[in-house]
Amino acid sequence: MCIYRYDKALGRLWGVSDIVSNNLPNVLLVHGQPGSGVMWGELPRLLSSRANIYSYDRPGWGAASAIPQSLTGNVDYLSSVIRRFDNVPLLVGFSYGGAVVLEYASREFQTNPNYVANHIVAVAPATNSQALGYLDRILEASILDHTVTFFDKHFHLKVTSFFQKLTGGIRISSLITECKWLRSDLGKLDLACSPNDQIIILAGLLDRVVPPSSIRALSEKIPFAKVFWNPDVGHRYVSKAPGVIATAISEMLNIYGKSAGNCNNS
Repeated sequence: MCIYRYDKALGRLWGVSDIVSNNLPNVLLVHGQPGSGVMWGELPRLLSSRANIYSYDRPGWGAASAIPQSLTGNVDYLSSVIRRFDNVPLLVGFSYGGAVVLEYASREFQTNPNYVANHIVAVAPATNSQALGYLDRILEASILDHTVTFFDKHFHLKVTSFFQKLTGGIRISSLITECKWLRSDLGKLDLACSPNDQIIILAGLLDRVVPPSSIRALSEKIPFAKVFWNPDVGHRYVSKAPGVIATAISEMLNIYGKSAGNCNNS
C-alpha cells in the first residue's frame, strides 16, 4: 500500500508510512483511471493550510504492488486505507475514483452498524454506462486484452516498464484490466447513500468523458447531493480548475469540522 501526504517544505505529495495526528482535518484524494496518487496538480498545495492532504495509489497503479481490482476490490482497498486514520477523512474522488468513494459511502451505510456520515466531494464522477467513452469500449475488447497480456508477459521490461516511466505511473495492463470490469461494475453500482452524507458533485458542461447526462442520472440516485456545474471545463477538471475544487473542499471542511469529533472508524 502506497500512501502519500502533501509536504509543504517539498511542495509535493510524498510517500509516507504514518498518519499525522494534529489539529487539522484529514482529506483523502482518490484518483481516477488512468492515474496515480501523485497526479493531483496544484490541488494539494491549495488545501495545505486547511488540512492534512493524503492520497494513495489505487491497486495496480503508480507504485502500488497490488494487482488491479474491480470496483468492489477498490472499495475494499479504500476501506483498508481509511482504517489507518483515527477518524474517517473527508473523501475526494475524481472520475472513476468518484465512483469508488460514493460506493464506499453506500456500502458503509448499508452494512456497517457503526456507520458515520461521510463527507464527499466527487469531481466528474464516472458512475454509469453513459461515462463509457469510445476508448473504454475499445479497451474492454477481449482481443486487445489478450494482446496486452501477451506483451506484458513476454516483453515486460522492454515495453511495460518503459511505458510506465514515460507516463508517470500509468500501467497499460492495469488500464485494460479495469476496463474489462468497467461496464459490469458501473451497471451494478448501488449508490444508496445515506441522506446524512454530505456530498458535493462537481461537473463540467464540456465533459465528453462523463457527460452532463451521466451526472443528471447520478443526481437522480442521490437527490440530496449538491451539484455544481462549470460551463468552461471538460473532464480535465483537476488540471483546469483546481481552485474550484479547492473551494468546494473548503466548504465541505466547514461542515466536516462540526461533525469530525463524532466520527469514529468501525
